[in-house]
Amino acid sequence: VDLGTLRLVAGVIIRGTVFGSKGEPIAGALVESVNAANTQRSMDMTAMLQRMVLPDRVISHAETGSAGVYTLTVPRGEPVQLRASVGGHAQEGYPTRSFGSDVEGLDFHLMTGAPIAGRIVGPGGEPVIGAQVLVVDPMSVFGGGLPKCETRSDSAGRFELTPAPAEQLMLLVHATGFAMYTNQSLRPPVLDLAIELERGFAVRLRTVDQDDPSRPAPNVDVTVVYGGGLQIGRTDERGEMLLSHVSAAETGAFGGAEMALFWGGGFVPHKLDLSDREPVNGLLDLGDVALDPGGIVRGRVTDAESGDPIEGALVRSVGGLDQELMTVGGVPAVTDVDGRYELHGVPLGAAAVIAIHNRYHFDPQVVMQTFGMRQGGNSLFEPGKRQAERDLTLTRALVLRGKVVAPDGRPVSGARVAAGDSQGM
Repeated sequence: VDLGTLRLVAGVIIRGTVFGSKGEPIAGALVESVNAANTQRSMDMTAMLQRMVLPDRVISHAETGSAGVYTLTVPRGEPVQLRASVGGHAQEGYPTRSFGSDVEGLDFHLMTGAPIAGRIVGPGGEPVIGAQVLVVDPMSVFGGGLPKCETRSDSAGRFELTPAPAEQLMLLVHATGFAMYTNQSLRPPVLDLAIELERGFAVRLRTVDQDDPSRPAPNVDVTVVYGGGLQIGRTDERGEMLLSHVSAAETGAFGGAEMALFWGGGFVPHKLDLSDREPVNGLLDLGDVALDPGGIVRGRVTDAESGDPIEGALVRSVGGLDQELMTVGGVPAVTDVDGRYELHGVPLGAAAVIAIHNRYHFDPQVVMQTFGMRQGGNSLFEPGKRQAERDLTLTRALVLRGKVVAPDGRPVSGARVAAGDSQGM
């Protein structure tokens, strides 16, 4: 087989030491770099959710020697996350960052942790070998985040891993031919978790423009929600999508779960009830799903004091959607260098648009007042109109900087810092 020319990406070398809870170097620890493509800039919700529920893509890995030292090569200038793990210790990771040059002394300090262990079987009780088991902090999908804790089941279907402590942990299992399994109520330690995977089926559909059904609706994000979790996909340029490994629960096609959510692509978010749909020969064909193009809002975001344009602000509509779709909320627009934005797929019943930027103050009370306005019948759009203009101003926020350290003065990586007002907002 002639592979032709293989092109290597320029890399940088990272060296450091993996220590235990008492400061002792740990031999045989696994240090990995994983892909961490930045989805924050565009607020690509499908990419963010896929990043949360799918395994990390390992770029490079190394094992520590007898002195606990590792040497790792990562792509130059590309966003990556680093993690270190070894049996009996909680995984530690570094948030997303890019490396432009070689780095010395990037150390990991592993603490003893609470393990999660169990066994994975199929519907007939047979062990599932090589299933990918992930434990993730769901909040890591927002912000820089930390890499997931991952392992695979052995020949008996058994697995064990020790994630970093978090307020909430979610366990996911991926295995070929089975529906994705999720468990959102984990409280480590868990030493004998029994997981039975279900056989999956496929969902096929095509999204079209409600005003012109002959026109496909491409690049629409689709989330199919079922009893055991969810599956995520995106329609192609023809508006078509085939989603595999969806759970077939015993009580109806989705065990009471119930819906497919559609958003993005310049259309209003949409919910489709699936509680009365049943797959035939392993396929649930939903046919054409008509989506409302909604309205368009244009405007400019500026600094309230200086009047200067604000680049990179996220602008989205508020209101006009039911409870399930409010969590989706449509795809935000990002302001350009002149502070201008153009927001498509806005519900005609939307009450307002809001802008968020990490260097400017955001008042949650504004959103609450907006929902109150919606109940009063206010709308962004005049009757019979599908276009509106709204300019927004933001007030520059205070910036807090500091350092998080352990009782012994050691810097703590990956800590989450939050600020709130007296009402906890």
